[in-house]
Formats: sequence, structure tokens, C-alpha cells
Amino acid sequence: MILREALRAAAEDFREAGCDTPMLDAEVLLGFVLGHTRAGLVARRGDLIAAADVDAFSALCRRRASREPVSHLVGAREFFGRPFLVNSAVLTPRPETELLVELALEVIDAGARRVVDVGTGSGAVALTLAAERLGLSGLSVAAVDLSRAALGVAAANSEVLLPTGGRIALLQGDLLGAVRAGVLDLVVSNPPYIRESLMAEGMPELAFEPKMALVGGDCDGLGVIRRLVRAAWRQLAPGGTLLFEIGADQGVQAAEVASEVGFQQVVLLRDLAGLDRVIRAEKIDQV
Repeated sequence: MILREALRAAAEDFREAGCDTPMLDAEVLLGFVLGHTRAGLVARRGDLIAAADVDAFSALCRRRASREPVSHLVGAREFFGRPFLVNSAVLTPRPETELLVELALEVIDAGARRVVDVGTGSGAVALTLAAERLGLSGLSVAAVDLSRAALGVAAANSEVLLPTGGRIALLQGDLLGAVRAGVLDLVVSNPPYIRESLMAEGMPELAFEPKMALVGGDCDGLGVIRRLVRAAWRQLAPGGTLLFEIGADQGVQAAEVASEVGFQQVVLLRDLAGLDRVIRAEKIDQV
């Protein structure tokens, strides 16, 4: 089979299956099988594909047509310019979460040094913060997750993405229970926030990801966020900052949750699409 024909056929199958980016998915999967980048495929569109590679590509295409995430099929996803290992034990890093990282980097640049990423999953947020500010004097980044399997993925990513001496601390626990109170400058989190009632209406790919990383609890999906905000209030030092991701329609409610606990300067930030995405809240110095 000729490469361009394989891509065209796969993309058509993905389009019929309802995939959002059919040609991109086809290119990523075929590039994975052949060991080429997407750019490399362009130069080889007229090449014949070996029978064994056609079989391997076809097998992956069948799984993608059933809406298994591309990141699971190739075992990786790029985030903030770095490749992260992913599997069914962790949430696949999303592009919109890069806003959370950008805001956290601003807080670090303003002086925050004791940082914890809650619900780290693959370690995408914590490792990106550590890598982007590698060598910054006094910076300490910890990553917490309830799932031992998720921490295993984060550890594998740490080995690949951070050099010796740049490791983050990996802690197993619920929210901030494994962290000493009152000593943090920044708590950052992409917590579960999807309403249970909306799971069936969401993208089929969600069925392949860990439910505990998706469903937020309570009827509004803010159950985990309520617990996170209370825990962060206890663990942050005066002057500390809380940053957490939210759903596209949760901005007002989530901001109220933070304000009710005692946080001040609570700000709702929107992503490039204009959707509610991150809450920033400050624990003002207490006189």
C-alpha cells in the first residue's frame, strides 16, 4: 500500500467514527509505526509501506476508530514542548492546561519557591515547572497523587525529562495530606471537575481514562475542588497562591468556593477560546 493512500483511508475511517482530527490522528499513528515525524511522512507520501507495517498500522487504526485515545496507542503526548509518557493510569495532558503552567511560572518568578502539584498524574505540570526553572535557587517542587500507578508514570517521566539533581519529590496521598501545613508558597492543581451526569455525554475517549482523574463529585462537579481549596488554605503560608483548573462553566461557582474559605484577590482566568479555565487565589498575609 502507498503511504498517502493509507493515510487517506485511515482518516476517512476516523472521520466516520467521529474523531475530531482524523488526518492528524492518521499521521501520528503511521509516523509511530514507521518511526517518522509527521514532516517526514510528507516527503515519503509516494512510498510503499511494508506489509508488516500495514498490519501494525491497521491494528492501531481499528483501536482509534473505537475512540481509544491516540496518546494511549503511541504511549506519549506532547505538553509544553516535551514528550510525556502516558497510559490508562493517567489523564492525557491537555493543551488548555498549559495556561495553568504559564500562570504557575509567573508565581514562581515572583518569588514562590515551595511548590506542590496536587493530582499530578503523568507529572506534566510539576515536571514542566521544574524543567522550565531548572537550577533556580531554592525551588522545591513536589507532586502528589492518590494513585500509585499514576506516580509510577510520573517517576518514569521524571527520569527522562529531568537530569540528575533536578528530580521532583513524588508523594502518595489524598490532596495535601502528605505535606506539612503552613509551609507552601504555591499549590497548583488540575483536579477532577467533570459532573458525573455529563460523563456519558462527553467524548468517548474519556472512557479510556481514569474516572478518579475526571469526575469531581457533588452535583456540580466541584466536590474535589471544595476539599482542595480547604486543604490549600491550611497548607499555604501567608502570602501563598492557589491555582487550579476548572470546567468551562464553573468559573463563578469555583471563585465563590475560594472566597468563602478565606482566599482574597480571587481571579477567574479564561483560555484562548474565552472559556473559564483557571482560578487564582491569594492567601493574604495575616497581621
